[in-house]
Amino acid sequence: MNIITQARVGKISFPLKVPKILVVEDDPTLAEVLEEFFRFTGYKVHISYGSEDIVELSKQVRPDLILLDYLLPRTTGGEICRELKANEETECIPVIIYSAFSKAILSPSKYGCDSFLPKPFELNDLIDQIETLLARSSVVFHTPDFP
Repeated sequence: MNIITQARVGKISFPLKVPKILVVEDDPTLAEVLEEFFRFTGYKVHISYGSEDIVELSKQVRPDLILLDYLLPRTTGGEICRELKANEETECIPVIIYSAFSKAILSPSKYGCDSFLPKPFELNDLIDQIETLLARSSVVFHTPDFP
């Protein structure tokens, strides 16, 4: 797979930014699958296995999108999302919450998440949601093609 790293407008060439995704997932097997999938499709990815200090981690990692499991130790992905959206440094980062927990499905908007995926989900559906949210960003991205 060739990833385009530069774009040309007239005689001006500029680098394209490859999107970085922060995945917050406590299940090591699922985290590994998501990490490999995102790397294979050309995204940069950072994995957090815990739910502590995600706002601070987001400030350091500076992801373009956060993929957040709803059921996490010590808190919920919904509460983390609420904290992210309440912080002026992280409020504009798109957040996708995913869960098999039925109560999470009933109230994703109360947390301020940008999108919700019920588990199990198809990877094509995940990529579609990621591309839709990244397209809303003002940053020029190279979004990898996914078969």
